[in-house]
This record gives sequence, C-alpha cells and structure tokens, in this order.
Amino acid sequence: MENDSLRAKYNSGVNKIIRMDLLWKDVNRHKRDGLFQKWNDDLDCIWCELVPDAMKKKLLDETQRDMDKINTNIVNVSVTFNDFGSSLFKKPNEQQLINRKKHYKLLMEKEILLRKLEERIGKGSAWDDEEEDDF
Repeated sequence: MENDSLRAKYNSGVNKIIRMDLLWKDVNRHKRDGLFQKWNDDLDCIWCELVPDAMKKKLLDETQRDMDKINTNIVNVSVTFNDFGSSLFKKPNEQQLINRKKHYKLLMEKEILLRKLEERIGKGSAWDDEEEDDF
C-alpha cells in the first residue's frame, strides 16, 4: 500500500471538454455580435485550457511566439471597443472602420491558431491514435 502511487479519484477530463465546448460557442456568438473584447477574452480562456496539453506535446514554445505576436498586433491596432456603441446614430469614421477590419482579421488569425493547436494536440475533432489497440 505504501508504494502505490497516489491517483486522483476524480478525472476532470469531461469537465474540460464541456468548458471548451462552451468557450467555442461563446467565441462564435461574440464574433457574430461584433463583441471583439469578449471574443478576444474567450480566445484567451481557450489558450489557457490548451497550454498544459501543448506543453506535454512540446508545442508550447512555437505557439507562444505566434500568440505573443498576434496579441502585440491586436494591442497596436488600438481599437476602441465603443467605436460603434457610443452613439448608435454616429457613423464611424474611416480610421475606425480600418482599425475594426484589422482587429477582426487579427482575432480570426488568433482563433485559427488556437483551432490548429487544438487539433495538433488531439483535443479537436475525432482522431485515431495509431498506437492504440482497437478491440
């Protein structure tokens, strides 16, 4: 008994799958609603969920560099999130529209990076493990 390794009696794998599903649903909703800050926050939450698995698969360093670059570019766009919400009757100026398009493109880039990472670590769509025996 003393030499037995300690194991958790509770596996949180199902909870993680549910959290990821809810986050991806939020990503889609916030993207469609034009809520860029919430969309970005959702993507950051997904990043935090994927980091431990990315570390195990030794994919963190390269992905971290890409993520840092995207996040820096998002900050540099300097989009104010109330550009369209401060006055519903005020037409956004040309620079606000340009910034919004750049910001949207960067968030798409970040989302695609996370979706690719999720696939690479085997947490995305169904995949076969060649080392796993089928019974």
